Amino acid sequence: MNQQKNELALLFNSSEFVITFELVPSRSTRTRQYKDIINFISKVSKENLPIKVFTITDNAGGNPTLTPSVLGNDLKTMGFIPIVHFSCKDKNRNAIESELLALDRNELHNLLIMTGDYPRYGFFGKAKPVFDLDAISLLYLITEIEKGIELPSWVPGGGIKLAPIPFYKGAIVNPFKTLSAELFWQYVKFYRKFKAKAYFFITQVGFHPQGFADFIGIIKLGFTRLFAEYLQDPSIYNPEDDKKLKELPILAGLFYVNEKIARIFKNNNIPGIYFRDDFYNILDPIDSLAKFMYLVKELGYKGVHLCGLPLKLEKFQQLLEKFNNYLAKKPELDKLFGSSPKNQGVSQPYSLYEVFNRNKKENPVSSQIFRYKLYNVLHYLFFSKTSPIYPQLKKLALFIDHHERIKNFFTRTEYFFKKLLFNCQECGDCFLPEVAYLCPQSQCAKFLVNGPCGGSWNGYCEVYPRKKICVYVRAYERLKKAKKLNQVFKISFVPPRNWTLYKTSSWLNFYLDRDHHFYLTK
Repeated sequence: MNQQKNELALLFNSSEFVITFELVPSRSTRTRQYKDIINFISKVSKENLPIKVFTITDNAGGNPTLTPSVLGNDLKTMGFIPIVHFSCKDKNRNAIESELLALDRNELHNLLIMTGDYPRYGFFGKAKPVFDLDAISLLYLITEIEKGIELPSWVPGGGIKLAPIPFYKGAIVNPFKTLSAELFWQYVKFYRKFKAKAYFFITQVGFHPQGFADFIGIIKLGFTRLFAEYLQDPSIYNPEDDKKLKELPILAGLFYVNEKIARIFKNNNIPGIYFRDDFYNILDPIDSLAKFMYLVKELGYKGVHLCGLPLKLEKFQQLLEKFNNYLAKKPELDKLFGSSPKNQGVSQPYSLYEVFNRNKKENPVSSQIFRYKLYNVLHYLFFSKTSPIYPQLKKLALFIDHHERIKNFFTRTEYFFKKLLFNCQECGDCFLPEVAYLCPQSQCAKFLVNGPCGGSWNGYCEVYPRKKICVYVRAYERLKKAKKLNQVFKISFVPPRNWTLYKTSSWLNFYLDRDHHFYLTK
């Protein structure tokens, strides 16, 4: 896209420390909450306060609310820059594309892309989770829309190239995790989102000074260089990517927290939000928020993304006053936040060994390394194009595919064994090799194939806390024991599931170039 013409891009490329403010739409424009939002925005405009950008949540917490485009139109009319949160939880890929076209019609081009919270409430019970795409595949879709999608000749109205749409998209990163397994995957997903052309990033909310310092420090010191050293794989190092990452606008996600909200966070009722133990006793919510604003500015973040702040002008003015006081006094960061044997200040990391071993608990799962190695050998022998028997197996697959009775028997036999071994869901588009031979379709509540969401806690799935270990935590343990963690950096994108292949043989689809592996080799 032409970023030179986008107002948000120009702001991010300026020298200004950017303050964005998150708004949560109500269930209707008829509610008092919506009127309070409009009233607050009007006051910000009249007082000429340093908020130029508002972001609008998309069914936050998995609960239904007003679609963010409605409030986005109001914000634009009132002279502000809206960023529309766009999640994957409620819409399949066709509905996503339709909504993107509608946003273009309303000239709402600034998007914050996320996988989304698992649905919690709906009409007559919980809504069905969709997650047809994840955040990374959605970023790739929008990147194609920015260039202009070429419609195949066989679709209605096809055979043409659609006009490019100038979206300006950002993404979320969560560098606040208690396990090395979780933290590693969050850095992997950050890099994959960057490769998918996310133009800016906002961190998940985290009350952990060292987490903020580690994340920005790794980028400053050279993201791919440090991971190449950590994983002992020089091929990961990409100087051009490191240079671009250093120029990437990154905002720190911060939350206004009083004692009541702190208790909610402590009980892990808000997936993905991490609190350092000694931050639960919030004495002055405004002062705590101002301290973190000062911290991230000193660390080199482009700005802050304020969440949960009451819609009261005096609260925001108090926050600005305290923040400016810290800027004037320039207190030392270590003294401002305190230090302990578990958190020696907020200096930038020297190496990834430090980062992944600092304050990280033991992962609550065994690696099952023997099973992984066995599957790896079998996969190479039967499902690798470099296998000595691959040509013969491809010919056999062609034969089976042309004989319906044999194909049906072959498919039933395949799924009998895969159901026993992997709880196979018969998707016909097998993702086992990308997730250390663990099935994301049966073992991830959101069916994610490009890495985990940001909502896991202590290794447990966001949807099944304290009951089910995140499948990507299990994958990390297998790959780490096998010294194969570098492999996940070799994959920039796993295409979404192809529903045409449902209940067909994934083995035949592999040999006949019908599954997602065909796109990975293009």
